[in-house]
Order: sequence, then C-alpha cells, then structure tokens
Amino acid sequence: MSQKDSLPPYVLITPARNEETFIEKTLQSVAQQTFLPVKWVIVNDGSTDRTGEIVAGYAEKYHWIELVKSSKKIPSSGLRGRCSKRKAATIRKPTAWKGNCTSLVSVRCFAVNASRT
Repeated sequence: MSQKDSLPPYVLITPARNEETFIEKTLQSVAQQTFLPVKWVIVNDGSTDRTGEIVAGYAEKYHWIELVKSSKKIPSSGLRGRCSKRKAATIRKPTAWKGNCTSLVSVRCFAVNASRT
C-alpha cells in the first residue's frame, strides 16, 4: 500500500489578510506536495494588497483551490478553534464540503496560516 493510499483525504482552510509577500510561496509549496488536499479554501478577509489577485490566479490553475472573499477580518484563531472542536473523521465524498468550516461533514479540518518563514 502506498503512502497516498494510507493517508486520509483532507481539506485546508487558510485565512489570509495582506499576505501578498508570502502567499505565493505558500501556494507553490502546497501545490508541489505529493498528497494534495481535496479542497483548499483560502479566505481573503479584507486584504488591501494583491493577496486576492494572487490566490485567484492559482484558483484558476488548480481546481481544488477556492478563493472566498470576505469584507471583514476573520481572526485565524477563531477559524482554527471551530475546526479543532469538530470530531476528526475522513472525507467520504468531496461533495461533503459545504463552504465553511462549521458545516464540514465527515472531514478532517485543518487550518493553515500563510508561512512567514
């Protein structure tokens, strides 16, 4: 059995605000992974720089990346908190994704912040 077969499917949720300097490196890094997420939702929460534009370019190229635009800042700690309280389970169908972290059904939910390293 390959490593890919033994790992559970997963979804990434990344809040991003004014991450123009770092978001492309993060996008490239995830896109080059051997085991890709079923869905990667990047929430552009009120950025005033090119964050949304950069993510939109990658979302056009990769079907599993989705850009969600929000006009107000969402604290990443709140997003992680909601995810971590959910009981971890495996994605049974990609259609389980409903569009926000609190409505994930049968999904391992991970929140990842854009890396500044």
